[in-house]
Amino acid sequence: MTAKGPFSSYPPSAAAAAPADKEEDADNIPMHQTAGRSWTPTSTTSSPSSTDVDLDGLVSPTTAANSRSPAQSAEASWQLLMLLLAVLPEAVTEAMLTPLAPYMVAQYYVSDPHHLIAPAEIGARAGAFSAAFYFPLLVMNVLWGAWSDRYGRKIILMAGLLVAAVSVLALGSTRSFYFAVACRVLAGVFGGNSTVAKGGLGELFQDSRGRAWAYAHYGSVYSIAGIAGPLLGGILTSSKASSTRDPDAPQPDSDIFTTHPFLLACGFAGALTLFCTFFVWRYLREPRELRLPTNAEKASAAKASTYARVRQDDGDDAYEDEDAATLATDSAADDGAAAKSLAADISSPTTGRKRLPNQSGKGGNAAGGGIFERGMRAFVGPLTASVVLPICFYMLIAFCNMAWVTALPLLHSSSVAAGGLALKPFYTSLAMTVIAVSKLTTQVLLYRHMAARLGVLGSYQLGMSLVIPPCILSGLMGGYEVNSFTWVGVFFSSIVLGVAEATSYL
Repeated sequence: MTAKGPFSSYPPSAAAAAPADKEEDADNIPMHQTAGRSWTPTSTTSSPSSTDVDLDGLVSPTTAANSRSPAQSAEASWQLLMLLLAVLPEAVTEAMLTPLAPYMVAQYYVSDPHHLIAPAEIGARAGAFSAAFYFPLLVMNVLWGAWSDRYGRKIILMAGLLVAAVSVLALGSTRSFYFAVACRVLAGVFGGNSTVAKGGLGELFQDSRGRAWAYAHYGSVYSIAGIAGPLLGGILTSSKASSTRDPDAPQPDSDIFTTHPFLLACGFAGALTLFCTFFVWRYLREPRELRLPTNAEKASAAKASTYARVRQDDGDDAYEDEDAATLATDSAADDGAAAKSLAADISSPTTGRKRLPNQSGKGGNAAGGGIFERGMRAFVGPLTASVVLPICFYMLIAFCNMAWVTALPLLHSSSVAAGGLALKPFYTSLAMTVIAVSKLTTQVLLYRHMAARLGVLGSYQLGMSLVIPPCILSGLMGGYEVNSFTWVGVFFSSIVLGVAEATSYL
């Protein structure tokens, strides 16, 4: 099979006709199946300076990025930028709205437009407002990823961007709490662009070095959004927004920025989304059409070209029978190797994984099993103790992260009488920006030294321990008038939380 697109043309060579196409192509296997494997070339050269190319003319996976021509590299970089533009609006919008959630809820009404939500209900409703976006992602991320594999990345990314623009613009223009929640649910249902774009990067860059480079840029988008998003949201939010206003006071209808104080911030997010939508529509190409062919594909194409040239030279139809026999033998060998590999992977005593009994009740057999059995093997098989434990650690820090990015804005926005600090939206957003800056600084400058001294587990323990002091300090600051010590405590807590998050995640 040969790849389509401008990068699929390779000159055939006689050496490529060697049986290298039977070699397992590690770059064309899903990542969850290649954990712990290392790429081993079929043949190597004796000179260290020639390790980029094997004797059979194939480029090794670790240096496949260097096999692109300058024009191909420029096109790949441009497509990388387009994929990142498809993710940028969602990242900026979420970073912008997270610290503003309690302030936004305080401006909404439930049933009567003249009576806003009571202060005692703001906390619970702010949590529901935030969860309305993330809850649909539990299911939709998987579905959007599967649909993008079938129908293409571009159309899915375009749908996500267009719906995101509509939902955020509608969010800024409403005063109804339930309509605002519906906007967040709609954004969450179509919020799979991060997953789809990441899959596109994996298709565009098949080698490990190229993927690492692309995923590093992918992570930088969220770092930039975490810094710029809250800051822009705080600046663009009307100064008339407040969570401490009297919910029963008459609401003026003359000033649009009084009745809709978040219209400008949401309008900016919508405009950014539409801007990125245009570039994605105009310039993004399907990543699968631009990727370099894998090693097996190049060897297969060269072998087919060699056979075609021999037929043309000899004019002998006897090659057809030979080719058919060769293909049948190769197919049988590959099927037998795949069956043995699957059996070893499921029942190998070294992994401690047992074959599950056939629970489907029908359609099962000893080799393949039923649909239920195969699905359970695919899900349970990789879940060894060495995999489950890091996942649990990751879930713990993710839960803590969501807890403080929800609780701190509530503390900052609540009135002093209710135990809060009564800060303006700008200062709450600024505190969230400080967390992002501290996190990025730790990742770039400090983490390597901490990991070298403490190790992975020690770094995680240090990060989780650092979460405790700022949480206690933030609770103690509430209920008092803001003074110079309050500001020191707010920004000190933000800095420590950023260090804790970076250290724990890495």
